[in-house]
Amino acid sequence: MKRILLTTIIIAIISGVFAQKKEELVQRIIQLESSAISLQKEIKDLQDENTQMQSTIDNLKASIKVVTDANELLENRIKFQEDLNKSQAETIGQMQKELTELKQLKAAADPNAFITDPKTEEDSIISVVQQFYGAKKWEDLLPIVYNPNKVEPLMRKMYANGYNRRVIDRNRIPIPGSNYKPGDKFIVNLYPRAVYMRKAKDGFKVDWEASVQYNEESLRDYAARRGTDKIIVRVSFDNISAADLDTYGVGSDYFRSYDSEACYFLKNSSVGQRISKMLKGGCKANIIVEVQGKVVKSDYFINDHHCIFVTRIVQEDWFSK
Repeated sequence: MKRILLTTIIIAIISGVFAQKKEELVQRIIQLESSAISLQKEIKDLQDENTQMQSTIDNLKASIKVVTDANELLENRIKFQEDLNKSQAETIGQMQKELTELKQLKAAADPNAFITDPKTEEDSIISVVQQFYGAKKWEDLLPIVYNPNKVEPLMRKMYANGYNRRVIDRNRIPIPGSNYKPGDKFIVNLYPRAVYMRKAKDGFKVDWEASVQYNEESLRDYAARRGTDKIIVRVSFDNISAADLDTYGVGSDYFRSYDSEACYFLKNSSVGQRISKMLKGGCKANIIVEVQGKVVKSDYFINDHHCIFVTRIVQEDWFSK
C-alpha cells in the first residue's frame, strides 16, 4: 500500500513537472514563432530594399553609359573642331601670305602705293614721308612725328579747320643719304614742302615743327598787330640781290626777304654777313631768327611804316630742339 501511494505521489510530482515544462515549452515555441515571423518580415524588407538598390544601381549604370557616350561624342566633336581650326588657320596663313605677295606686286606696279612693310632703310624713309603726306587724319601722324607729346597740342590747333592729305609717288621721294644713326638729322627735299627728318631709337621720325615751318606767331600776324616786342620765328631768305633792296625808303643798307611778310636785315651787320654767306651760290636760307618790329619814317608812304628787322640768328636751320 505504501509502495502504491509512493508511486502515485512520484507520478503526480513528475506529471506536475512535465506539465510545467510543457507550458514553458509552448511559450517558447510561441516566442520562436513570433521571432520567425519578425525575421521573415525583416528578410522581406531587406529583399525589397535590395530590389530597390539593384534598380538604382541599374539606373546609375544606364546614366553612366549615357554620360560616357556623351563624353565620347563631345571629345569627337572637340577633335573635329580642333582639326577644323587647324585647317582654317593654315588656310588663313596661306591667304595672308598670298595677300602680302599681291600687295608687294601691287606696290611694285603702282608708284603711288604706300610702303606698308619696309625692308630697307630707304623703304623706311619713304614710308614715313608717304604717311606724313597721306595720313587719313592728322592724329595718324603722331606715331611718326618727333616729340609727339610736345607737338600734339600744336597740331590740334593748326588742323582745327581741316587737314588735307595727298598721295606722293614714292619714286619722287629723294633719299639724301644712308646708314643714319640715332640722333642724325636730314632733309628730304620734296615739292611742295621739304620734310625734315630725324633718326630716333625707334625708327625715322618727321620733325613736324620744321616741316610745316611752325611759328607761335606768324610774321603776318605780328605785322598786322604792328608788334614791337621781340619774337622768334622760322623764316626763309631766298635770292637776295640788288633788286631786292628796300623800296619802302628804309635805306639801301637793308636787304629784304620775300617770306609771308617782308623781313629786313642790315647787310653790313654780323647778322647780314652770316645770312649773305648762307645765300651764296643762289642757295636758300631756312633759319630761325629773332625779329623785332619798328616804325620807320618813309617818304614812300603818307604814314609811318612798320618794318620787321632781324636782330639775332637763333639757329641756321629749322629743326626743333
